[in-house]
Amino acid sequence: MLVTKLPSLLSQMVYDHSSSQPWAAPLVVSSSSSPHPAPRAPPFLPIFTGGTVTTVAAMHQRLPEYDRAAVHLSVLHVRDIREVMQRLAAPGGVEAALREFPWLTTSRAATLVCGCAGLVGVMEALGVESMAVSDADLLDGLLEETLAAGNGQGRGRYR
Repeated sequence: MLVTKLPSLLSQMVYDHSSSQPWAAPLVVSSSSSPHPAPRAPPFLPIFTGGTVTTVAAMHQRLPEYDRAAVHLSVLHVRDIREVMQRLAAPGGVEAALREFPWLTTSRAATLVCGCAGLVGVMEALGVESMAVSDADLLDGLLEETLAAGNGQGRGRYR
């Protein structure tokens, strides 16, 4: 089944792209027995943000309404993402999710299996089993900085 192979394919794509990046050097362990260095868990808990990861976090928590406070800074494990992915990929899974989660849109539900596979692939490439989920993103930071600048508290170019 493609769903089970997609994370590995995406993991390889991430590895191929990031292997030449300086930030990735401390995250791999060379091995003479493998054609590719193995990922080493980073010394921190990575933070992921965006619609896919926040939706998966809310579904994993089985939130009847989307609750930003419950999603923000929650922790997801690879097994949690795989479980949501398998539920959605099962026959009738998307329709069941749309009934269970009234806040879930049809367009988001239709692409979420691939999004889950992407998350798992990235996590495998980074060698991490868990991540923190952030419901805040660049726009939140820009808004906060802009508002603070109006009070003389801003930093950087918005001051």
